[in-house]
Amino acid sequence: MVSTDEKTAIMNEPTLKGLSEQYLTDLQTYLKQGPPGNLQAAHDLGSRAVAMGLETLDLAAIHEKALASLRATDPGIDSQTDL
Repeated sequence: MVSTDEKTAIMNEPTLKGLSEQYLTDLQTYLKQGPPGNLQAAHDLGSRAVAMGLETLDLAAIHEKALASLRATDPGIDSQTDL
């Protein structure tokens, strides 16, 4: 288990920004392709998140930020069913 101090350090690293950016890119690709999308990309992102010590709520926050970014550029994004 990662301590709070260690997690804070991890969350401030540029690698978290890279993970978030990759998540947004992969989510955009998924929404264009539809299910099943690129499962390998999802697996790779999950593996990176585990290696960074992120938890489910951390990933939920990354997802919410990605959705906010998508909504800012495409207000119709909420009509997607698999968000």
